[in-house]
Amino acid sequence: MTAGFVKMSRDPSGEELIEANPFAWALATVIAKRARWSDAFNRHNLAPGEAFVGDFKKCGMTERQYRTAKDQLSKWHFATFKATNKGTIAKLTDTRLFDVLSLANDDQNADSRQAGDRQATTNEDSKTEKTGKIAISKVARDFKIDPTENREDWHSLSVLQKAQRLLEPSEFLLPDERWQKRAAGQPERLARVLDKMNADIKEGTVIKKRGAYAEQLWKITAVPTTEAAA
Repeated sequence: MTAGFVKMSRDPSGEELIEANPFAWALATVIAKRARWSDAFNRHNLAPGEAFVGDFKKCGMTERQYRTAKDQLSKWHFATFKATNKGTIAKLTDTRLFDVLSLANDDQNADSRQAGDRQATTNEDSKTEKTGKIAISKVARDFKIDPTENREDWHSLSVLQKAQRLLEPSEFLLPDERWQKRAAGQPERLARVLDKMNADIKEGTVIKKRGAYAEQLWKITAVPTTEAAA
């Protein structure tokens, strides 16, 4: 098996990140390039998708530029960072920028996908993905979420896209539009809910109805102080 490739996404979040801070994009690229793409033995015991970062000079950054990029990737839910005695371990949270695992998984077993990936591998999945993108576009217009006019809306849009990926279409497109309203009005709180659910899924928690599970998490997730008045 060769080292393979990394998939780059055309998700608009990538362009937004480049405009916000090119060094944040560069750091995300480094994470994707270095990420472990299989569960083969490695002496540092890195899990698939994880990579060591911190050597900012090799990335063409100053320490300040690196720290700012790291903080922004974490704040905007593009990546997680964990300090260890061996160094800082980074991992991309989703596939908005890069997909570092699916091609490796294809080589290992074309018929097997991890439940948390939710990658489109059949015609039905492709149709669902297309429908979801249309729905996202419509929702963004209906709720006046426009990152080109208001940079804060970029976070709302990225949270909305994550909700669409994690929830089934019937759970995401509810008549009361609760998830869309929450993404527009309380994006940070919703992001915490989705991050928790995604982490639970990756840890092996069996969730039969993701919409109901997310609703339970919403009720127990504290309202961020910045959104308390929303």
